[in-house]
Amino acid sequence: KTAKKILRESLSASHSSYISKKSILALANFYLKENEISTSKRHIDRLLSDPRKDEVIFTGARRLLIDIALDAQNIDQVLTEYGQLIQHYPEVDSDQSLFKRIQKNFKNRLLITDSLFGPYENLLYLKNLYRLKEYEKVEKQAIYMVKKFPEFNYISQIYVILGKTYYFQYKYGKSIPTLRRALLFYPSDQDIGDVMFFLGLSYEKKRDYKSAKKSFIAFINRAQQSPKFKK
Repeated sequence: KTAKKILRESLSASHSSYISKKSILALANFYLKENEISTSKRHIDRLLSDPRKDEVIFTGARRLLIDIALDAQNIDQVLTEYGQLIQHYPEVDSDQSLFKRIQKNFKNRLLITDSLFGPYENLLYLKNLYRLKEYEKVEKQAIYMVKKFPEFNYISQIYVILGKTYYFQYKYGKSIPTLRRALLFYPSDQDIGDVMFFLGLSYEKKRDYKSAKKSFIAFINRAQQSPKFKK
């Protein structure tokens, strides 16, 4: 009770301050432990409604919502909250220890993709995996997406990410056809430049210097058309 009082007093500081948010998160955790679920959720909602999402606060709040849903045995809510967590910050469960706890709780062979309910959520997750250089996970996720969402508007981005991933995995025999396939889906100007650059690098590694030259020339021509190049 004393700890709660101290936390409440700390909230007299600005709500936008990091310390204030940490206090709200800690208070939500206290209420959860005392089984005051509605009060805990009210504080969590207060944090998540802030448009300036801090990583520590956002992930901490999502983890509490996952705990609440686990206690309620609400598998749909668990997957929803877990999906929100990993599509923005997959690094918080890089070893999948939290997801394994979820699997164990429901005695079910759930997949990570079960928590991502549409192509946009899956794409955000894919991009963040690529940002973290989790190339094995990127490859698996991208292959799943092109099979699951073949008509997705941004499928070119999936092929671009997959092609570059193959390059960084030294799989040049796969990066070339994948990047060439990306060009078939009319990607944006920026993507085309990216594709031509990595195509050139891949051809060079395969000692196909003629094709590498064509790709690099195409990349340079595209770059020269960019406003950034002119600056």
